Amino acid sequence: MTIHSQSLSLETDRLILRPLSQADAAPLTRLLNDFDVSKWLSRIRYPYGVIEMHWFIATLNSPYRFGIVHKDTGQIMGVIGIAEHLGYWLGQPYWGHGYMLEAAQAVVDHWFADDGLSIASYHFVENARSRAILKRLGFEDTGMMQQVCLARGETLEAQSVVLTRELWQARRRDTAPHSPA
Repeated sequence: MTIHSQSLSLETDRLILRPLSQADAAPLTRLLNDFDVSKWLSRIRYPYGVIEMHWFIATLNSPYRFGIVHKDTGQIMGVIGIAEHLGYWLGQPYWGHGYMLEAAQAVVDHWFADDGLSIASYHFVENARSRAILKRLGFEDTGMMQQVCLARGETLEAQSVVLTRELWQARRRDTAPHSPA
């Protein structure tokens, strides 16, 4: 992972994670206006308007929020960030290619390299894909909760998870290449 401090962006093998700009509003709105995407998010209404996206981008206040951009095509694919918790979404055309795990690993590594102590997150119980990503990152279950889903207009059961610095360090040790003795 490469960090570009002057632009607060991160780079992985296939992705550039960069601050969102107002130019991202229309393509991100198109991706969010897919119920199969928005039904997994707590704070996103369906349908979602471009004016709402402009407001979202204008009011971002975390240095850990990024647009997920494909390096080769330059297309914005989704959003990831840490504010009060790790949250993310990816447009459906980009599902199933490992992009979100790649993006999430880069953001989590950056968080802990920047002296973060722990990261909380949650996923709707029905969202097996999100759970798989969080588990691969090393998050551990902390309890169940009720969470409103604006797109569905209902309250759903959600699993709370946490990744502590200790868990993150242990996972890095376990996944680091081992040199022969």
